[in-house]
Amino acid sequence: VSSAASDVYKRQDGKWEKGPDLDYAVGNAASIYAPGVEKIFCFGGVNDGGNITEIASLSINKGMPENDWELLEEKLNHRTMGIGAALYKDGIIIMGGKYGRAVAYTHMKLPTI
Repeated sequence: VSSAASDVYKRQDGKWEKGPDLDYAVGNAASIYAPGVEKIFCFGGVNDGGNITEIASLSINKGMPENDWELLEEKLNHRTMGIGAALYKDGIIIMGGKYGRAVAYTHMKLPTI
């Protein structure tokens, strides 16, 4: 099931609340928090149109979303879903997933603050 919804966990209250929606519905995507740039990134996934290449970011301030999701101009190299993401040196590595018979691998350099 694809969804554009996001939820935010408020540690001080121990409760979840609605966060900003993505500009598109997605399922089976990867996401990662990059503390050096204080952003959450959401990569790839699948929606009604099939596997997607989009990358979106959400700025975080003191543990809470600062604004709406921003769709980045940069895209994944392959349309893929079921991927993983890891911080590595000055960037993010995206790996795994399924795209026909190929395995996707992308290194995205983190933006500067």
